[in-house]
Parts: sequence; structure tokens; C-alpha cells
Amino acid sequence: TPVGFSTTGQQGVVATTSGPLAVQAGIQALRAGGTAMDAALTVALAQVVLHGGGATSYAGQLAVFYFDAANKNVEALNASYATVLGEDDPLTIPVYGNPSGRAVLTPGFMAGVEAAHHRYGSLPFSSLFDPAIYFASEGFPVSAGFRALLESRKQVITRLPSGRAIFLGENGEFPAVGSTFKQPDVATFLGKVAEQGADYVYKGPWAEKFVKAVQKHDGKISKQDLNSYQAEWGTPLHARINGHDVYGGGGLLEVLRLAELAGMGKSAHYSQNANSLYEMIRISRVGQVLGPNIAGDSLSPEIIHKALPQIVLASPDRYTDENAAAIYKAMSTPAWAQLEKQAEA
Repeated sequence: TPVGFSTTGQQGVVATTSGPLAVQAGIQALRAGGTAMDAALTVALAQVVLHGGGATSYAGQLAVFYFDAANKNVEALNASYATVLGEDDPLTIPVYGNPSGRAVLTPGFMAGVEAAHHRYGSLPFSSLFDPAIYFASEGFPVSAGFRALLESRKQVITRLPSGRAIFLGENGEFPAVGSTFKQPDVATFLGKVAEQGADYVYKGPWAEKFVKAVQKHDGKISKQDLNSYQAEWGTPLHARINGHDVYGGGGLLEVLRLAELAGMGKSAHYSQNANSLYEMIRISRVGQVLGPNIAGDSLSPEIIHKALPQIVLASPDRYTDENAAAIYKAMSTPAWAQLEKQAEA
């Protein structure tokens, strides 16, 4: 779920979400006396409703990086997807674009919301759901952007009768721009979670419906997968970049390390300088070469290691200062240029 909060100066919150209504929901949580975590979770819950038909989902995942100002501690919550225990032949799972229940993983979103609130929330758990329930039951105005989102996802969200019932009107069309889009079933679902907690998703009636729906489409997920799911707290990766402490995922830290090595931030802005633009493009393509790359197939580790044996691909050594320096040096070699061509093929 793409939501982030950060402080600037002595106080203040910056939010990046799928829309202003979700941001307003977070602001209201703060005004009610909630913590930054309360606000972030309120936004995350609301924006899934407001992004109906999009790729975000309550059956998705949640990642949290949280700075506790009281003890100057930074923690990370991993509520990502978990692999299905009964999946014993993953290489035969149909590739993206071929709908299959075997591609469904154990969701972590609601477990993450509950775990994050338990540790750093102060508002009642149920209050986090109020804006999302309101937007689902009372609806929200259909903008041109939302209508375009539905059109772009038409093949996915109208594939099954249940999706067509949600998104298509009696005329078989998506809701018109300016109309009000409501999701009463989603409101009911959220009300149950607000009242019963994440157990409703992982051990209650919803879990049974989810398992049956996935298994109907050849999935191997079971109630055990949901019952045993646990969101996990840990220490996030850290780097010292341009004099600042930065915490985050390995891919983010790698890009920032490479940008520092390239002198970006000290040289002319990429919009004004061709060399800066070239460096930014090269760095942005590192993930395509070394993977994992969600936009397409990455090169196999064997191919990369043969061409550039000095580069480490496995965590945690993949995301170190030393490995970033090795990657940056390799980016100027013929071997790297050849890998780029292979990655694009």
C-alpha cells in the first residue's frame, strides 16, 4: 500500500497517497489525538477504497518503517505476502497475465494494520476504519482519473461475475464521471474487521470464503496459511548517505548509494545537464540488470556472476557500501553494457 509519512522540522506530516480524500482522513486522525501511526494506517485503509479496482487490496501486503521519537529507534514491520505452504511446484505457476488461484499468496495487510496499531497506535482500533467505511458506504465522486483507472483495469476487474456486479452498472458500463461510486459490500467487510480485528480475515468467515474462492481457481492456499500468518517486526536496512541516516528497503538504499557515488546532488540538475541525466538513467536501470525487476524478466544470477564476479547479488551483502561501489565501477565496463542489452532483449 503506497502510503508514507515523514516529519520535517519540529513537527508536521507529509503524506503521499492515491488521493486528497485519503490524506484528509489521516489529518482527521491526527486532530483526534492519534499518533503518526494512527494517521498512516487510517490513510492506508481509506485509499484502498478510493482506489477501487486498482492494484492495492485488503488482501494485499503492508510494509512499515517507523521512527519512534521517544527512544530514537527505527523499526520495520514486514507484513508482506507469505508463500502458500501447500505449493510444492512453484515453477509451474502460470505467468502474469494468465489468471490462476495458484498465483495468490497469503495476504498480510490486515495483520500488519493490527500489529502496527498495537505497538504505536493510540486511537481505538475501530476508529481507523471510519473514513474507509464512510467512503465505501456513502461513496465518492468519480473523477476522470478514476474512470481511466477502471478502463485500464477492465480485463481484470470484469473477468468474473462478482467484479462485474461491483463495477458495471445496469447498462454494462463503468460509472460515469461525476457520479457517485459506492461499495456497500466493502463497507460491511471493513465493519467486521473493525469490530472483530484481523482474526476476521485470518480465522473467521472471510478466511473461509477467501480459501474457497482461491481453491475454485486451482489455488493451493488453505486455512492453515491464513491461521498461521504473522506480521514481523525487525530492524530495517540502514545507510549513511550524503551525511544523512537513511532507512528503507535494499533497492532504495542501493539507488541512493549509487546516486551519491555519481555525485548527483552536487552536480548540475539532470534537467539542465546531459551528463547528470545520463547518470540518472544508468542508475535507474540497475534494477533491470541485476533484478529483481517487476517490470520484466531479470537476468539469471549465473549470467550476472559470470560477467561480473565481483558483484554480490544475495542479501544482506547486496546492499552494502562496498557492493554499491563495485556496482558503480562495473557500470562503466563493456561487460555491464552487454548485460544491459541482454536485459532489454
